[in-house]
Amino acid sequence: MNREEILKLCASNLEAIIDYIESLEPNFDIDFDFNPPKRPDCSLDLYEPARDQEICGYVYNDGRIADPWEAYADGYLAAVKKLIEIAKRNEFTEDTFGYPIFYLFYHYLELRLKRIIRCGEFFISPTHQKQDLSTSHNIVSLWEKCKIILKEIEGWEEYADLSEDTKKDYEAIDHFIKEVARDTTSQAFRYPDNFKKQKPFLVDDKEQQFLNVTNLSYVVDWLSYRLDGISMAVAVQLSFYGDYY
Repeated sequence: MNREEILKLCASNLEAIIDYIESLEPNFDIDFDFNPPKRPDCSLDLYEPARDQEICGYVYNDGRIADPWEAYADGYLAAVKKLIEIAKRNEFTEDTFGYPIFYLFYHYLELRLKRIIRCGEFFISPTHQKQDLSTSHNIVSLWEKCKIILKEIEGWEEYADLSEDTKKDYEAIDHFIKEVARDTTSQAFRYPDNFKKQKPFLVDDKEQQFLNVTNLSYVVDWLSYRLDGISMAVAVQLSFYGDYY
């Protein structure tokens, strides 16, 4: 019986585990105080206002948020940062928290880049093929489309046209987006199996693959700061042109 099977058995039959322990040490007084969670009533509505508004998430459909893409990106980024804080405090009881943290950050990047594209496609010529945002999940290709937009807005052709500091920023964005997107679709963070039958990079002939959340936290802070700034600048530029015309 492997570790996963043992844990599954323990979770499903706690009384049997207690009986087994007591059979090994009949004179040992074991006082287990298990307090399983109460079964929720089926009348609970997951989409009604909470009594405590501080723990209620909102989806606005009344025009208060002009761009839902912004709200979604902000929500995923906030969740990533909070999970990283919990990991740094060593509050997770299992070492598998890297999967959701890396996946949520990937999805934040996808949403943020798509928002830049939605706002910025106004500035590029019709000769550029319009990106189908409903089917594209490859953040590397999404970032390349963003750079086409930024070239038009900022007036540069190659990184050599930029100041040294700005050039380094763009090179760092290139690098870390490719690092996050090693499997191009984030599926390796979502599922243990690769449904396209390709070799998942999380295995890669290694006995153990590390997801370094500490290093990721530095990337999350810097990369989100830069991309959020780019997104806001493109949106402001679009608003200016809308008012002008």
